[in-house]
Amino acid sequence: LHTNAATKKELLRIGLRIFIYKIKPDLDVDSVISMPSSSNLSLMVGAYCAREIGVQLSPNIFLKTDLDTAFLTLEKHKQKGIITYSEYKSLAKRLNRRADTFSLKNIPPKYRHLFSPLVLNKENCFKGRKVLLVDDLLSTGTTLSIAADILSSNYSDIFSVQALCLFSDV
Repeated sequence: LHTNAATKKELLRIGLRIFIYKIKPDLDVDSVISMPSSSNLSLMVGAYCAREIGVQLSPNIFLKTDLDTAFLTLEKHKQKGIITYSEYKSLAKRLNRRADTFSLKNIPPKYRHLFSPLVLNKENCFKGRKVLLVDDLLSTGTTLSIAADILSSNYSDIFSVQALCLFSDV
């Protein structure tokens, strides 16, 4: 999705108008977490939702997985025998294509379950029981599903996790 600033603002305005009238009445959350994104749309939508609901915004709870972590994950899977050496070499080559960032888009679908697109930011403390995860784009649901799993496994007092996306391929 390639958009200029004016198009982003218009799409955001339309999406948020839908949020106010259709989604907000059914939400019962005490915290909004925006997903890390290459654009600032998740943060913008998250800030708007938090303000409208009257709860705290927690924008940096998650970080995108970096390339070093992806390579360590790949190495671990090779050592455990989860992938063969030839699969390892092939996947390592794909990771090297964009040396500045890691993206699941560079990984064939067959192997995506081996990698996490995000990690918990250990520098931020999170306090919430009923969470709304906000992302700009829902493609497969992997990022939101993993985010919910990470929250549940690291914060025992999480009661519910809901998600909101501005755009969807699904």
